[in-house]
Amino acid sequence: MVNISKVFATICLIAIITGCMPVQSDQVLSQPKGQQLVANVGGVVLKVKKTRDLPNVFGKADMFGRTVDEGYTELRYEGINKAGEVVFQLMDLDVYSDEDTLSRSGSHSNSNFNGSANQTFANVSGSSNTFVAANAHKQILPAHTSEFKVNFHKKPSIVVANQTIHILEADSVNLTYEIQ
Repeated sequence: MVNISKVFATICLIAIITGCMPVQSDQVLSQPKGQQLVANVGGVVLKVKKTRDLPNVFGKADMFGRTVDEGYTELRYEGINKAGEVVFQLMDLDVYSDEDTLSRSGSHSNSNFNGSANQTFANVSGSSNTFVAANAHKQILPAHTSEFKVNFHKKPSIVVANQTIHILEADSVNLTYEIQ
């Protein structure tokens, strides 16, 4: 006879494991929004870190909320050229990773052994613990870097990594701006 409570518990466990959310990507802005900010020449104007959910064995998001690094986008202030244009350097770094919950955690096993011998009698027993390290592959792709210029008197706002940067003031040393 089938134990109904065990069948129900098994169905619930399968539903919980496979019912996780799908893997999603996220972008996190390092600077505050809605505040007046200042960047010096060579300073970071904007940095957006890119992550995605760590997939589990079923391809769904990790139930503990762990994430995988996917790189970042960074905008730096390079100064003003002779034409009065603001010069920026944009760097986009992508990271490829095949990490999942199993490869990140590794695996662990225990084993016990017993034995005996004759002639003068010996009895041997013991245990061993084995840990297999994670085997995920992570590759940092070459950074894509580009320089661009903006006439902020004609076009005071630019969009980088889905963030709108409003340039308030610029000189040869400082850029005053706001991320909206």
